[in-house]
Amino acid sequence: AYRASLGPPPSASLEEAKQGLGQAMGYATFAKVTAEERLFLTGIPEPEAGSAALLARYPKLRLVCVTLGDQGCFYRCPTRAGYAASISVHSVDSTGAGDGFWGALLAALLRENMEDSKDWDFKQLETCLSIANVSGALACTCKGGIPAMPTLPQAKEALQQGGKR
Repeated sequence: AYRASLGPPPSASLEEAKQGLGQAMGYATFAKVTAEERLFLTGIPEPEAGSAALLARYPKLRLVCVTLGDQGCFYRCPTRAGYAASISVHSVDSTGAGDGFWGALLAALLRENMEDSKDWDFKQLETCLSIANVSGALACTCKGGIPAMPTLPQAKEALQQGGKR
């Protein structure tokens, strides 16, 4: 699994940063990128076409998630793609949103025995994505990345309640 992170390169050029991100993505089965990182890697502004380009460019990838902030995420697998909505929260600090999303998604995929991406149950995948989106949103409701991370019961409860923690 790979979570791209494009921050200001300490000493590398943007081209070197792009090469490094791409090289790491070449080893991944699952990848999470922000809309900005997807655009940086592909040059394609639309999540649909950009995620398709990533799957085509990196043959080991079986799932690409493009996080879209309070809009949730766009996901693409070789046989399916779609949007998964998030919940509305009062955002205090978005520091841990991506980590909250990615950690919750990977944990959910493992919990559902979906690490082998052949013959996925897409209803299960969408449930995993919903938990991940809610976890990313809830991570924005407190100051600081670590203190804000929700537990699975908190994420499930917020999902049922439409966003209240």
